[in-house]
Amino acid sequence: MESIVSEREAQELSTADESQYILVFAVGELWYAIPMALVERIEKVESKTIEKSGRREVIQYRGDVVQIIRLATILDVEPLESTGVDYCLIISNQGRRLCLQVDKIIDIVKQHLEIHLESSEPYFIGTAVVEGRSIEVVDIFEVIKKSVPNWFSGGGDRRKRVQRILYVEDAVFYRNLVLPVLEGLGCETLTARDGKEAQMSLRQQRPDIIVTDLEMPEMNGFELATWIREQHEFKDIPIVSLSSLMPPDFPDQAHLFNSSVKKFEREVLVKELTTLLGRKRQAPDVPVLNAEVVDGGVA
Repeated sequence: MESIVSEREAQELSTADESQYILVFAVGELWYAIPMALVERIEKVESKTIEKSGRREVIQYRGDVVQIIRLATILDVEPLESTGVDYCLIISNQGRRLCLQVDKIIDIVKQHLEIHLESSEPYFIGTAVVEGRSIEVVDIFEVIKKSVPNWFSGGGDRRKRVQRILYVEDAVFYRNLVLPVLEGLGCETLTARDGKEAQMSLRQQRPDIIVTDLEMPEMNGFELATWIREQHEFKDIPIVSLSSLMPPDFPDQAHLFNSSVKKFEREVLVKELTTLLGRKRQAPDVPVLNAEVVDGGVA
């Protein structure tokens, strides 16, 4: 097994803007993309090391046995002819790992990932332009939910009341990126596309925490937070801003938020939410949805 991505560089991905690292890979003759923020590590493995365990394919990885999900099967694509090497995208959550097998790693690029054409098909978020090429962005969250139901559930004692998070974000892409983190905490997640929808949601169900983007149509995050602080029944709910903007960018409104986290800082978001939910901090890789950078390029 050969790692083609350096763990050491994982911490260097946080950016002040909304550009990010995007992994472009092939399944069959088709190219796809996902944010590297969803990938713990990329491994290059010899096909002969893949084993059968009942009906599942598995690999031995870092003292663990990891189930393999072949994207060609999920996406109903004819895979490339085997070369004796498989590329595995390692996804981890609450100490558990999955391997998403792809045929080839094309590139890792840094840019703003904008969905130009949303998809109504299962397992796809939509079409983005990456390095001048139109590429389908795979919804890894849905792929995993289909293949391993409840993998993001977080486990725990189901007799206890499930804590609830309201996530307010107008961009479907970012909702799909953050929802695995929230569900990985074992929380019930409610979503709203802007402040107006969040107001309606709050009147129906009270969350334990509100996570909100700041720049949204209809009612932005500042307006929403101001309204919440003015409501007697909601004013004590912790509010976390999740945006490329940080308190120095909005000093007059910073007092509205209990915490502010930059987009793509998954570990920071988990740490802040864990604290605000009144939980003990779990293992460092809970949930590990870290982005990493290619070490010397993709082999």
